[in-house]
Amino acid sequence: VKRQQLGLKTDHDTADEKPNELAPLALSLPPPTPFNDDHLAQIRRKRQIENDTVDFRQYMQPIANQLNCGGCWAFAMNAALEGFFAMNDHDIPALSVQQLLDCDRTVNAAYGVSNVGCNGGYFQ
Repeated sequence: VKRQQLGLKTDHDTADEKPNELAPLALSLPPPTPFNDDHLAQIRRKRQIENDTVDFRQYMQPIANQLNCGGCWAFAMNAALEGFFAMNDHDIPALSVQQLLDCDRTVNAAYGVSNVGCNGGYFQ
């Protein structure tokens, strides 16, 4: 039986913060690596698992508590991006859930709805 222990991060972003107090989202990425089979084999060898357990804590930021904010899509997107950067040997950028909640108001053409901060939304 595999066991997992979860906890909550207590120092969280809140929707009540003023936008000018929030860190901007700035990513400095290296050029993309061309895909080839040798590169894929190298990644697989690098991540070979010797045991029957996997611990991704070294790659992830602490779990954030969204409290009463209905912005689960923004929290999940940030966690996914942080994990992606860390697992691909990049520094984890300072990503802001609050920036996604405040700035992503694009209306989805297919459904005619947009993200509405802590009142709900989805990946677009």
